[in-house]
Amino acid sequence: MRATTVCKNAIGKAVRSQGLVLVAAKNHGKTNSLGCIVSNLQGIPVVCDYATQHCFKLGSQFQVRFLNASYWRVPKIRISKPIILDFSQNAKKQSGKILRDIIKQEYYSRVEKVIQGFRLGKDRKAILARMPWQIWAIEESQDLIGRYLKQDSDLSTAMACGRNFKISFIYLSQRIADLNTSLVERCAYLIGKQLGDNNLRKVSRILGIGRKKLKFIETLKQGEFIFYNGEKIERVQFPLFQGYGRAYEYERQLVQRKRKGLWEKMREAFKPRNLNLETETDTEPAYNDLETEEDRDFEEDSELEEEEDFILLEEDFEDF
Repeated sequence: MRATTVCKNAIGKAVRSQGLVLVAAKNHGKTNSLGCIVSNLQGIPVVCDYATQHCFKLGSQFQVRFLNASYWRVPKIRISKPIILDFSQNAKKQSGKILRDIIKQEYYSRVEKVIQGFRLGKDRKAILARMPWQIWAIEESQDLIGRYLKQDSDLSTAMACGRNFKISFIYLSQRIADLNTSLVERCAYLIGKQLGDNNLRKVSRILGIGRKKLKFIETLKQGEFIFYNGEKIERVQFPLFQGYGRAYEYERQLVQRKRKGLWEKMREAFKPRNLNLETETDTEPAYNDLETEEDRDFEEDSELEEEEDFILLEEDFEDF
């Protein structure tokens, strides 16, 4: 049976309210089902994987970031559009460290926005209404996140309380037995084909069905899954997902400054600068051309004294 509209709504509700575990053996259609789920959810999907196969299948609306050791030397990633975080250039330990840093960054930035809104007197629901949902789909979630929950309290808080700030998680794995119980115990499940006693034993505990009655889990056809949300069990089949185009790679744009030549540097050094500073100057007031009577009297007296001196000099000269 194919996934009906009712089941699609139930899966979407489970992703946002509980989180979702998507497990299936290799080549069972895990990536295809993820594409179907993500395309029917309103929000920003964030797909984290070690392989670039998602880049060719999920569609042209996705941006791809190939993360490596240079992550710590560039500006932090801000999740604002559908994105694929590819860790194929890293070891699992380094990949997990980068992924955990991004998750905590997104979670606590939203917490900070709510706190700031509270201080400004805004309603919490109104603040959250402006935030888009983030749907994180994490491959190999046990290796990247599960084993670090007890060591990193900030990470465990973000994973447990993320849905209160519109951040939800989909955990993908090939073997359900590998998943940490503390990571997925409150989640809904989409269980595909599983092989091995350990996997079937854990499926038996989750579904509450005896081990002998789970033979059908080993014989599920490609694209068929068992959906369980804690209340009911449904058998669903996802159609073939067809993404439009393929994802594009993120390109960081660097602004290169043009180097200045020696002549330009010298011209700038001697260029006059206009300083708009209001400073007190010691300049004298403009000269007043209007003469007063006292000034005229003083000038006439001085001229008479000069003429008398000149006459005396002439008389003295004649006597001599």
